[in-house]
Amino acid sequence: MINCIDQSKDYSNKELYQYLSGVNIPSFVKEATISDLKHAGVLTKTAFADQENRLFPINSKAKTYVSNAFFVNKRAELEKLQGSAHVEKTAEILKLAARIHGIESEVAEYNKIAEARLNASPKDKSIVFKIKTADSVSEIDLFTVKTAGDVTRQAEGFIQNINRYPFEWRRGISEQFVKAAESFGIDELPDLILKYAGQFYPDLNHVKQELARRMTKLSEENKARYQQLIDVVGDTSSKEEFFKLAECVYYTEKNAGLYEKSFYNKILGDPVDQIFTLHFSKVASDTDVIEMGGEKFAAADLASVPSDIYHKAFGFELDPKSAEAKDILPTMPKADVALFKQLSGIEAI
Repeated sequence: MINCIDQSKDYSNKELYQYLSGVNIPSFVKEATISDLKHAGVLTKTAFADQENRLFPINSKAKTYVSNAFFVNKRAELEKLQGSAHVEKTAEILKLAARIHGIESEVAEYNKIAEARLNASPKDKSIVFKIKTADSVSEIDLFTVKTAGDVTRQAEGFIQNINRYPFEWRRGISEQFVKAAESFGIDELPDLILKYAGQFYPDLNHVKQELARRMTKLSEENKARYQQLIDVVGDTSSKEEFFKLAECVYYTEKNAGLYEKSFYNKILGDPVDQIFTLHFSKVASDTDVIEMGGEKFAAADLASVPSDIYHKAFGFELDPKSAEAKDILPTMPKADVALFKQLSGIEAI
């Protein structure tokens, strides 16, 4: 799922930093402000590579370079949304803009790096997703991924066909997708996979409301069961207990035949999707914890580090006390985070 198409919708700058990280950024991009790179202003449609949707501004060297970076990294997803003919036309206009601005070599260098990232395979080995059967002895090979594109495509296919997979398999499969995404440097997976993988948390009040909503579709006997669950939600604390609750909901509704009815299936939604609604980033912001490089750090500790340390570790100026820092730091590569820890002496909590 695309969070934003081009730089104009990348409000936190998370994707901008992600796509330009580890790249020899040209001086004309370095010298441009974030506003210069993102703000398209009131422009005619010819100032965009995607003229129909007014996306990917190309009215300057810096904007063209950044638009190309967003386009290259999102091309596979864009083709599914807009069709290959439309995307190919956008690609041709981006190439023409790069030629007009005299930055063809810089764009070509970026594209070579981006292509290698998108198709990189750790140690040139395939990752095979395995799941144990009910007897906990034999294993089944479910997915094989060799490239970043494989991970994205297989993840989308899994979500589209999730009802074909036993409920008890879904967490294990989702956790393997998260690990594979980390191996290939992928920062986006469908929310439902992240929820099954344990990266979302429940909101107690919402869980009560959700159970009350769902129980209206059940028999009196099952309504009583759901009321019992509502009554004990306040005493439920661990993530594992909430997964057990979601499992109880799933099998109760499945046994009641609700998932066989497309209407009920649609309005009820996946129980894990509906119960786990708070992403880690939201929880972290509420508890002053920031995740970086797969580790959690106290925001107060990060705020105490001088800005020059951030520059040495990450290659750009950053005010650790700013609201922007909470959006940028979680996007930093593990290697840079390791250097940051070494330079700052800060340890994960």
